Amino acid sequence: PPQDAWLTSTAPRKLLRAGNQLGKTWSGMAEVIFRATGTHPHYRTHPPPVEVWVVCTSWAQSVSIMRKFWDLVPREAIRPTRFDPRNGFGKDNPAVVFLNGSVVRFRTTNQGPEALAGATIHYVSIDEPCDEDIYRELDRRVMRNAGAIGITLTPINRPCGWLREMVEAGNVMEVHATLTPENLTPRGASGPLRLLDGTPMDQPWIDEQRRITPAMYAPVVLDGEWETRPDGVFFRCFDRNRHVNANIRLDPQRGVIRWVLGIDYAAADRQYGQVGVLSQVQSYLDDKGRRQELIYAVDM
Repeated sequence: PPQDAWLTSTAPRKLLRAGNQLGKTWSGMAEVIFRATGTHPHYRTHPPPVEVWVVCTSWAQSVSIMRKFWDLVPREAIRPTRFDPRNGFGKDNPAVVFLNGSVVRFRTTNQGPEALAGATIHYVSIDEPCDEDIYRELDRRVMRNAGAIGITLTPINRPCGWLREMVEAGNVMEVHATLTPENLTPRGASGPLRLLDGTPMDQPWIDEQRRITPAMYAPVVLDGEWETRPDGVFFRCFDRNRHVNANIRLDPQRGVIRWVLGIDYAAADRQYGQVGVLSQVQSYLDDKGRRQELIYAVDM
C-alpha cells in the first residue's frame, strides 16, 4: 500500500519515508522506469526521450541501486547493456539508454553539488538522505523542464531536519509507512510478504524485530520516524538492579584503575548528538578466577 500511494501521487516533489527494507528503492526504480518509457500507469509524464538521474550518496550504494533497477527494467526496452554485479553499469558515467532515446544516469553526491551543476533533466530519483545543498542543486536541474523529484529514504545517517521542514511546509508531499502487517501486505494478497525462508512478515515477526532492535534506533529503522529516541536504555535486556550498584567504589588494592574518557559525536545534527563520559575502569580476578570488570561513571 505505501508503494501504491507514492506511485499514484502526482506531486512534483514527493517523499516515501519508511524503515529499512520496506520496498522504498523498488518504488523509486519503478517510477524511474515508468518515466523513461513513458508508460506511467497513474498519470501522464514527459513524453520520451527524457533524461533521468538516480542520485545516491556513495558508489557502493549506487551499485546496489543499479542491481534493483536491473532486476526491474524490461530488457526489450533498452539498448544492449552489460550489468556487472560488482561494478554495476561501470564507474565511468554509468548509464542505461532506452530504445526510445531516454537515458537513466546513476550519480553520486561524494563530490558535492558542483559535480551536479549544469545539466537540464526531466526527473531525479534520490535514494536515501542527501544534504540540503545537494537537493537545492538537483531542484535547479529539473526547473527548466518543469520536472519532478522523487525521494525514497530512511531518515538516518545524515541530517534530515531541512527535509522535514519542507514536508511540514507542504513543499514536499510525503507517504510515511510504519512497520505494520497492513503495510507489508500487497494489494489483493491474502497475507503479508514472506522472507526467502518462508517466514511470514506478520505481527509476530514484527514484534520480534522490535524486540531485537536497539530501542534507540527502532523508531527510525523500523518505522521511518524522523528522529531516534535517546531516552531510556539502549538495550532492552539491561537490568538496572542487576547491572548497576550505586554503592560500589573501586578499590586500588584490587588492581590497577584506568581513567577513560569516551567521546561520541553523531554526524547527524540532532539533540543529544554529542556526549562525553569520564569513567574509571578496573579489571580483576574474582575468587573463582574469573575475569571481572567494574566501570565507575565519574562524570558526564
